[in-house]
This record gives sequence, C-alpha cells and structure tokens, in this order.
Amino acid sequence: MRIVDEGFEGTGYEESWAETISGGNTLDEDSTTISCIGSQSLKAITTSVAAPSAYATRTFGDVNAVYAKAWVYISENGLTVASEIAKILDIRNSSGTSAARIELRNNTGTFQMRFVYYSNGSEVSTAGVTVAINTWYLIEFRYDTSLMLCGWTLNNTVKNTGHLTGAVLTPNRLIAGIVGYTGTAQSIVHIDSIVIDTEQYPRLIDSSDPIILEVPSTTILFSSRLYIKEIRWVAATTAGHTAVLQNKNGRTFWASEAAGTNFVDSFLYEGWVEGLSTPTLASGKVYVQIG
Repeated sequence: MRIVDEGFEGTGYEESWAETISGGNTLDEDSTTISCIGSQSLKAITTSVAAPSAYATRTFGDVNAVYAKAWVYISENGLTVASEIAKILDIRNSSGTSAARIELRNNTGTFQMRFVYYSNGSEVSTAGVTVAINTWYLIEFRYDTSLMLCGWTLNNTVKNTGHLTGAVLTPNRLIAGIVGYTGTAQSIVHIDSIVIDTEQYPRLIDSSDPIILEVPSTTILFSSRLYIKEIRWVAATTAGHTAVLQNKNGRTFWASEAAGTNFVDSFLYEGWVEGLSTPTLASGKVYVQIG
C-alpha cells in the first residue's frame, strides 16, 4: 500500500506536511534550484548547530513496515568537524523516536552517508558510504517489523541488509529535510520524489512522469535497464551547445547540438538502455520519458 507519494510539484506540498524551521533557516517545498524528477524539489538550509532544524513531517499513522525511496542532492556540506551529523530522511514512531533513518556524517574528515535503525531496544549504525556534493543519489531503505528485516541501497547498490530482533518501533511518520543538525557551518540539502510503500520497494519511476535532467554529471542516475520512449531537449541558450546521454558503460546513445537560441530537439527513441547518465549538458533541460 502506498502511504507517501510526494513529488514537490506545483504550489505547496502535494500531500499534508507540517514544517519545523529553526531561526534563520530555510525550507522551500517549491524550490526550482535543482530537481531530479519534475521541475521542483524540497530545499532545506540549516546554518549551524545553534539552529538545527529545517524539515517537514508527513504523518501517515502506525504501519508495520516502510519501504522508502527518495532522491537526495547535497549542494553545500557544512559538516566540517569529525562526528558532526545531519539527519535527512527519518522514519519515527508516534512518540517521535527514530525507527530508521538516513543521515550525513563527517567521519574523521570523510563526508559519508549511513543508515541507522532501531533494533533490540537500541540504535544500530551501519558503515558509512563516502558521498560527494553536487550529485544526485537514489536512496532506498526498509524497516519491516512484520518480517523483521531492514537495510538500505544507494544508487541501486545494496549497502546493508539485516534482521531486526527484540524490541522494535512502529513507523508512524516521515521527517524530510535537515533535523538534529550538529554542524558548525551551513548545509544545503535537496530532496525529491519521496515514495513509501508498506509491502515492497516502490517502482523506480512512474511511467507518466518524465525524468528531467538539468545538471551535467557522469554519475549513473539509473543503473538498471530502462525503456526510453522519448527524449526532448529544451531551452538551449546558444548555438553550438551540446547535450549527451550515455548508458552505464559510458556509451553514447543520444546526442544533440543546438542550432541557435531557445533550441528545442525532440526524438522518439523507443528502445531499451542499460542505465543512464548525462555527461554533457551545456544549457537547458533534457526530458526523458520512460515507458
């Protein structure tokens, strides 16, 4: 059963959320600074440990399990001192205690992301995974008190799987943004396309929604096999600007060059590709319709 499906499109939230913002911080659910799917995302700015909160809460009620997916992009990392953390996706029970979460951490100078979950009456922290700023990450995690299973993946790569034991917590709500911040400098986090189901991981993307690419990167956004129906490049600003799409092996399967200002190029692809990245995008946005 789908209990959260938030794309941050349009004006305001698509579902019912409650905001918590410490003095001087910013939380923008309609941010167009950067987005992964659609044209908007949730943008959280936290200035320091003195103002540790810029987040939204989605209360869905008690459930036995959560299988969550979300896209996360860190544009500024203020965790400059060892052991400083920022919780960015946090499943909590009705009393506000964390059952499972994704957090950012300074691990003795290395910027990392990790999964923390509640099992046998206490928190368990998994090994951190090194991440970078200005990169989209696809995060999936589960906390299932019926099957007593937990774990997380990053960009379709399994990072941890485990079993819950003893006392566990009943998921009741999701916190998204920045919470429990202990950094001494400013951090900026963007979160897009949050989906939570209660029985299995949600599909990677709804076929009715195009992927919108607007930042060039060699990061593999999708490592799985995708069926692409159409590719459309819009708002290229200058003649000679280029856009390139490649599969996960670095092979170009589509490329285009702008002929002038406000150039638009549409192409009916209708074919399978093994993964997706955008190593070149000089200007504008590329819409990729998945079938």
